[in-house]
Amino acid sequence: MKNYLLLFIIIGFGTKFLGQNTLQVVDAKTKKPLSKVNVYCNDELVGKTNAKGTLAYKTKCKTIDVQRDDYDEKTVSVEKNMTIALQESSEKSKKIQAIAIRNASDPKALRILDKVVKKYKENSPKSLDGYRFKKYSKISIDVDQDSLASYRAFVSRRADSLAQIGHTPKKQTEKDKKDSLMTESFFNIAKESNFFLWEKAEEYKFSKRHGEKIVVLDNRMSGFKDPIYEFMALGISNLDRIPRQVNPDNRHLYRFFLSDTIMVEGRRTFVINFRELSSKQKQKSNKFAGSVFIDTETFAIKKITSHSTKRNQGTVTSVWKPMAGKWFLDTEDIRFRIGHQEFETGKKEPDDATQKSKSTKKKFGNYAFVTHRFFDVEINPEQKAEEFQGYTYSIQNAEGNQLEKYRTAPLTEREAKTYQGIDSLVQKYDIERKVKALTSLLRGQIRVGKVNILPNRIFSYNPIEKFRLGIGLKANEKFSPIYSPDLYLGYGFGDGKLKYGVGLDTRLSSIKTSVFRLEYVNDMKVFGRFNRNLWPQSIAFIEGAGGSLYHPHYLRYQGVGASYLYDITNTLTARFSAHYQKQNPVGDYQFNGNTTNDYHDTQLALTIKYSPKDKNMMTPQGKYTYHTGYPHFFINIEKGINALGGNMNYAKADFLAIHSVRTRWGTSRAYLYGGISSGSVPIWKNFEITGNTSSSESLWHKLNFATSLSHYAMFSGTFYADRFLGFQYRHTLPFIFSMGKRHSRLSLGYNAVWGNFKNPRQHNISFDTPKHVYQEVGITWNNFLGTIYHIGLYHRVGHYTSAKTVDNIGITLGLGL
Repeated sequence: MKNYLLLFIIIGFGTKFLGQNTLQVVDAKTKKPLSKVNVYCNDELVGKTNAKGTLAYKTKCKTIDVQRDDYDEKTVSVEKNMTIALQESSEKSKKIQAIAIRNASDPKALRILDKVVKKYKENSPKSLDGYRFKKYSKISIDVDQDSLASYRAFVSRRADSLAQIGHTPKKQTEKDKKDSLMTESFFNIAKESNFFLWEKAEEYKFSKRHGEKIVVLDNRMSGFKDPIYEFMALGISNLDRIPRQVNPDNRHLYRFFLSDTIMVEGRRTFVINFRELSSKQKQKSNKFAGSVFIDTETFAIKKITSHSTKRNQGTVTSVWKPMAGKWFLDTEDIRFRIGHQEFETGKKEPDDATQKSKSTKKKFGNYAFVTHRFFDVEINPEQKAEEFQGYTYSIQNAEGNQLEKYRTAPLTEREAKTYQGIDSLVQKYDIERKVKALTSLLRGQIRVGKVNILPNRIFSYNPIEKFRLGIGLKANEKFSPIYSPDLYLGYGFGDGKLKYGVGLDTRLSSIKTSVFRLEYVNDMKVFGRFNRNLWPQSIAFIEGAGGSLYHPHYLRYQGVGASYLYDITNTLTARFSAHYQKQNPVGDYQFNGNTTNDYHDTQLALTIKYSPKDKNMMTPQGKYTYHTGYPHFFINIEKGINALGGNMNYAKADFLAIHSVRTRWGTSRAYLYGGISSGSVPIWKNFEITGNTSSSESLWHKLNFATSLSHYAMFSGTFYADRFLGFQYRHTLPFIFSMGKRHSRLSLGYNAVWGNFKNPRQHNISFDTPKHVYQEVGITWNNFLGTIYHIGLYHRVGHYTSAKTVDNIGITLGLGL
């Protein structure tokens, strides 16, 4: 019995110390042991050395960081037993460490960075009259190169094992079976090729006179015959922008330290190290995240290197070179982790019989590797206006047959096999169609074969129709590159009536938007709603589904219309339209005692949108805005005429300006809008000041959807005006609230509107006019509890505050699509 007890004790102690490592840290010069040395694994403290300079520890890391005050930090590979010698820091290094420990930037470094920002435009190539250059980009996804041999061997052994045991789950649906086969096919291919490869060659042109132009010279993406246009302009680069680490708006996220002045390619260069601040207080406060190399003569950035604070998570290196007194981006190499592959390798029996057995797993990290090379730079070349026709971004060729002449280095054997392997996999399992269906959501549509489904036509609710179900379909370029018919149907269960519309778009240009449209509609809408012409399709879902939950006044209309949509320039769009409609109010509304309520509207209209900082590209589906910049301006002008069957004579104009600014204090967005109308016409030809809540005292009826230019604590259908001016402001705070892997932010809001109405007695319905400024303030919890929902609470303030608390509040629900 004693022998078994002794054996048990030996096994217990052996298990305790199994896998334990031991290290000793000494002074590199004196060889004396160093105590209180911090040892880190992925920025987490593993332990500290004792008085003998030793530490026994366990870690899963392949490398550890060893750090002690007044000594240079060292990164070493993990071994069972090892001795590490630390070099005492120089006086300059000690000064930098002292600044780092004080958690403050070096004032000299900040002054240099201020000059870099001040002279950025002067050093930028865009201060030239013009230039052109070519760029070759390669994006690949694969396991880390250090783990490649291990990965290939593991996948091969796993495949052999599964084949020998005939691995097939007992219960498996057809979908599960298909997914399993696809996964195994992918692993077989990935043994010899990258997981993904995308190559692209582009030419960049700039002219102070003609603007900017980017032309895709060739493109190939593994697995896809046709380009994914929504991804084509995706840029992971420091091209034409101040690196985020140097941007003054991000200054609070880093600490900077001037470490040296060195010679680089014959030019004196400042070296500024920087450390990224974490949301959590790190014990290791002098760990640098990268360096900025700055030319001492021009104060231009020559090079920047940055790596993630977590080891093996990501690195970025960008290098610039001087030409004609300006600094052009020369090379970029980026690497970042994008998840991992996890394989179950067996079961580990627990020590306690009451516990469940745990799976043992093998993990391999997946990494994205991005390479950019810039070449064939020409300064102030002769450039013609014809070269800049169309949008900022255009595609000359995307067949992948000319990439060889643009590659700055040949593909590796593993990269070269990617196209064939991944192409066959994607084709076999029809992945391309599924990806294109997802990307179509960026345009506010769902792609199914030759037609697109319009989500905003599926469901809505209002007091007249109650629940409205329907469908909207529009033919895409697979049906015809020129003609695009569309149809929508909607049935209201409250009024029992079918609404519908049909239309036909005819594309007149393949270079830019030039579309002629004919349509016929028979539908209903809210009185006096502010124009949404030329607003993005992506915001239409919420506007249609829940923008009129409590509005009491509606109009039925039917008629024909024609319009012409044309992009005058890359940033200026115009829409000319004309329609004839028969319009009838729903309910007992009367204008000037007219009991027939039969109105005929012949209207001419012009809508203009100006978005000077947007960047667009033409695709087979039409224009796609790949970069949205602010400000945006919208103008609508309408004229009703007593001709061609019309009996309403009026003039109406409205405008909207949107601007958004992002600073270290958060993101601010402001809306300034207004309108004016003239003529003796029914109330719907004036303006409803949009309110979203109900006059009911039930708290449930204070819930409404967050829609554009709405007032969330204002009763629906309460305010009308024939002239008005409104202002709305949103500010999203920079603070992030984390709940595990989920994140949330808070936004503050302010809405105000003023208006007037000349002849309110011409209308027999009861309404008010905001002659005194209506105001409300609110707060919104974005991504509530980490979900896609935004929950907001708004409260009236000022003149229109009610004595009843419940009348002053509105609760908003938004979607973070």
